[in-house]
Amino acid sequence: MKFALVSLNQYWENKDLNKKRINKIVEKLSNYKLDWVIFPEMTLTGFSMNCDKIADKNNETLLWFKELAKNIKINIIFGAAVLEEDMYKNKAYAVSADGEVLCEYSKIHLFSIAKENIFYKAGEQVVYFNYKNTNIGLTICYDLRFPELYQTLSKQCYIIINIANWPAARKDHWLTLLKARAIENQVFLIGVNRTGIDGNNLSYEKSSIIYSPNGELLKPDFKSREFDIFEIELSIVDKIRSSFPVQNDRRGELYAKWYKDFRK
Repeated sequence: MKFALVSLNQYWENKDLNKKRINKIVEKLSNYKLDWVIFPEMTLTGFSMNCDKIADKNNETLLWFKELAKNIKINIIFGAAVLEEDMYKNKAYAVSADGEVLCEYSKIHLFSIAKENIFYKAGEQVVYFNYKNTNIGLTICYDLRFPELYQTLSKQCYIIINIANWPAARKDHWLTLLKARAIENQVFLIGVNRTGIDGNNLSYEKSSIIYSPNGELLKPDFKSREFDIFEIELSIVDKIRSSFPVQNDRRGELYAKWYKDFRK
């Protein structure tokens, strides 16, 4: 399965300019036989709390990416702030090359340090979708710090994707946590991060990567400033899980009991 990870240098809160930048990138990507193109969190705006300005009222971003996917004939994963039932949500979408919505996910763990929990409503559903007989899970940025979510997804998924706006100041955490989530759950862990400087003067470094189920950093088949191309061999998941069956030894019911007891 072949992926393009787009390390988009996002214009701050400017959907039109980001669309133009993305169109230029996908022109280049059309030269590759790709399964998926993946963009960072809140793709057309950057990670902003200015909900009234950036949030879609009528699924504008979703509709635009559906048309883009059909035009380039490639599946796309992207993020957007959305007004839904009078509440703002930070969402990730997977759309097919036919423009079909395969999956949508509302960010479960909101970044309270940036007051995201004040401006956005947290999701409560773990989601994944099937592509070519492989289940793929979606997560967003800060979710990465909560291993329980990834353990849950790993019961069904061989691939888990995290789209992010993860600042360079915590890049070591980003890389370490991606690797840890891959190893402990024996999945391919794909992290897609933005680049550049946002409207809050936070800096972002190119750090979109894939870790194997054994924690190995995959080398891209093609590397550029804006995107990297990777191909993964899914049979590795079964080989690693059968040779080192960690999941068989988890004691989820016991952990749940401890968690309940310690909260008293």
